[in-house]
Amino acid sequence: MNNVYFACTECKTYIDAGYRWAYCQLEKPRTVLQGAVVEVDRLLSVDSYWKPEPNEQNSWLTSVLSHAEQFILGHKAHRIVYGHLEHVMGADADEYGQFAWMNDYPADETDLLPRNFIEKLGMQTWGEVTAYLASRPRKPWWYTLRSARVVARRKFDELILSQPRHPGRAQL
Repeated sequence: MNNVYFACTECKTYIDAGYRWAYCQLEKPRTVLQGAVVEVDRLLSVDSYWKPEPNEQNSWLTSVLSHAEQFILGHKAHRIVYGHLEHVMGADADEYGQFAWMNDYPADETDLLPRNFIEKLGMQTWGEVTAYLASRPRKPWWYTLRSARVVARRKFDELILSQPRHPGRAQL
């Protein structure tokens, strides 16, 4: 309910927008709307959102906002939307479609998707993924559901085969 994201629909990447902070600073005053395209210049001009009062309780927020700002600036020329994951990925996206996306926030290990393992962690085999996840105390939501895990592996394998440097890659 409170987890909201900025997402680049062209790159299929998303990043945490700051939980309830985003609601209070952006949604409530209607700077951004759930499921709508973000007016980047307007968003970047909201100092109250980007610069919270520094204190020990919100150091996580400062980190999240720093990464969100980098994300926004890096995708400024793209189509960026705001909202819950079902808004940004598309409400009709099935698991296979969802696994085409990637969480771009480096500190969020609970929302790892197949692209994260390949593009962020440099993994090339599903065995590397399972070994990595076995060593982690918290697993991604899909890992505990066998049917979702099978779909995630299928997407992982597809992504690996489509990489230009992979010797057995599929020709597109």
